[in-house]
Amino acid sequence: MCIRDRYQRRVRGRPEPKMANLLLLLMATIAISAVLAAPFELIPHVSPLPIPTKQQLAYQGQISALIHFGMATFFHDGDPGCDDSNWNGCDPKGGCNSSNVASFNPTNLNVSSWVESFEAIGASSAVLTAKHGCGFLGWRTNTTLPDGTPYRYHVPDHLNVVEQFVTATEAAGIGHGFYYSLTNNFYLNVASHSVRPPSTALPGQVVVSQTEFEQLALAQVTELWTQFGELTEIWLDGGCGDMCDKVAALVGTTLAKDAVAFNGGGVSASAVRWCGTESGQPTKGPGGAVWSTADCGWCPSGSGSGAPPNSTNATWYPSAVDVTLQAGDHWFFTPGDALNPLSTLVDMYHNSVGSNGHLEIDFAIDRTGGVDPRHARAYLEFGAWIKSCYGSPAFTKGLGLGLGLGLGLGLGLGLGLGVGRQRLQRSWRVGVVGSRST
Repeated sequence: MCIRDRYQRRVRGRPEPKMANLLLLLMATIAISAVLAAPFELIPHVSPLPIPTKQQLAYQGQISALIHFGMATFFHDGDPGCDDSNWNGCDPKGGCNSSNVASFNPTNLNVSSWVESFEAIGASSAVLTAKHGCGFLGWRTNTTLPDGTPYRYHVPDHLNVVEQFVTATEAAGIGHGFYYSLTNNFYLNVASHSVRPPSTALPGQVVVSQTEFEQLALAQVTELWTQFGELTEIWLDGGCGDMCDKVAALVGTTLAKDAVAFNGGGVSASAVRWCGTESGQPTKGPGGAVWSTADCGWCPSGSGSGAPPNSTNATWYPSAVDVTLQAGDHWFFTPGDALNPLSTLVDMYHNSVGSNGHLEIDFAIDRTGGVDPRHARAYLEFGAWIKSCYGSPAFTKGLGLGLGLGLGLGLGLGLGLGVGRQRLQRSWRVGVVGSRST
């Protein structure tokens, strides 16, 4: 059921053309009454209140496609999907020899089919795993290993996924961005930001020092953030370890400067935070709310629920709710995996877009290089539900109430109504922040 239906029933049956303005006013009154009738916690605030950047404001209340496609697709889900058993052997869940670039072998790479499903759910942007934990790159890099030889663990020219992805999304008017894991790189024998001892290296893994790994990772990130057009989002899954200062410098001097940064607290002025769970049920903060702010200057990775802006360190740090379509919490394609039903997707939508956040839904591209037909039908059904209820993501179709009080409505109303976006940038003027228990 559409959450706004409970309000529409009160005005259903009245003539729309002549009464449009009155109906909007009535719905606004009902929405305001519903908010003000709920128990509020008034939190005194004396320091300047944070305001969002235009990138953060554009991000909130929207949907992104989060695409997982790489070497792990042909082995098993995981970070990394390459491991000791399949690097030079056969994986019981997939192929053999993940160390061999030829093991990445989509039989019918079809990025256009991806875009059709992006459009079906009303995604405003899409983020591609250009490099996940295996260390396999989705583009042909010019970076080199410490001995001067090329970094060869990447796609062949005819399967340049990054280039095809950028071309297809730009043609469709969908923003694009990249996930690059600075945390793991199995090819370089790196786990949790740290190079493992040389004695643990398997045949085919490259032995590097910590400094060499970091230099190489930053060089590859620089390629991604300078060679593939304007970016809407960058992903720093797991954070950036000891490289954060250097990553921050890159953000400020590359095309990433105009993108939001997942887990980018202290790295980007347009940081967004992980909501604290992949269940589609965001961790709630004080007052039972999903806050748009956090009470920290350099926020750690995640920062979960957010918090009221109660100190001079407070920052605007909206919530990213990342979820899987596959019911087993599998991000990479897993043959035969059950899918989350529409009812679960609806709950995820209301708990993200409808709760002051942003929904990032996984697209697990299959081993042919396309969207599995079962997945495509699920996205189509989900998108049809959104359109039937809200016409588009709920926040963008909001009434633009903008109460004018400067209240910090980081509340997750879930009404499909929304608060005026421009007012969020300008109207933090009253030294009180409101929080609602839900």
